[in-house]
Amino acid sequence: MHFLNPELFWLLLLVIPMFWLMRSGESQLERFFKPEILAKIRVPGSGLRARTRNLLLIAAFACAVTALARPQLDRGEVKVKSSFINIVVGFDISQSMFAEDIYPNRFEFAKRKFYTFLEDLQNAKVALIGFSSRAFLIAPMTEDYHSLKFLTKNLGLEYLNLRGTNIMRALEAANNLYENSQKKALVLFTDGGDKKDFSEEIAYAKAHNISVFIYAVGTTKGVSSRPKTASSKMRKEIS
Repeated sequence: MHFLNPELFWLLLLVIPMFWLMRSGESQLERFFKPEILAKIRVPGSGLRARTRNLLLIAAFACAVTALARPQLDRGEVKVKSSFINIVVGFDISQSMFAEDIYPNRFEFAKRKFYTFLEDLQNAKVALIGFSSRAFLIAPMTEDYHSLKFLTKNLGLEYLNLRGTNIMRALEAANNLYENSQKKALVLFTDGGDKKDFSEEIAYAKAHNISVFIYAVGTTKGVSSRPKTASSKMRKEIS
């Protein structure tokens, strides 16, 4: 640490006459008045003794001089431990998310649950990805929840023709976003993957220290056939 204006420390020499004046002021009063008379004419203070108040005044003066000298850190930076946690949220954007067994459909339902999820978060940075047979970055790590809600609200699947749900792609994308972080959390909003055996995905998550939380979207009823996309419905109406 160094000071930009070290010459101001010469002002600290004023502490000596200040201390002498404070002591002499007390002795002058005691010279002219008897102790019992001095006790009656003295204005009641804050409860602190005069000596204590004087020492506090001198200490405040010394602190003010030190501040005016402008202390600076040699390296110019301070490392502060952040209390933020990082979370990656993955949205299943496969065609099956258009199924209407949940109102209005699985994808819109997942969006609403994500809004509620954001409202309950505190001191957290969130990244957003979409995944099906591949994974896409929607938003990098941010604490701007309003932007995340805006992006999610305007996220649609009408012009995508993505089939299948590959959980491994979501895990890989999340791991790349975390880079060298030791603790990693991935929250998935999905109606399920294409495989019945996820031992490969589990092994990958353990190897890269990823804690996976899954919000399953769908019902036991499911759908009898593959849901139609908005574009296919539109073509049917036009024909």
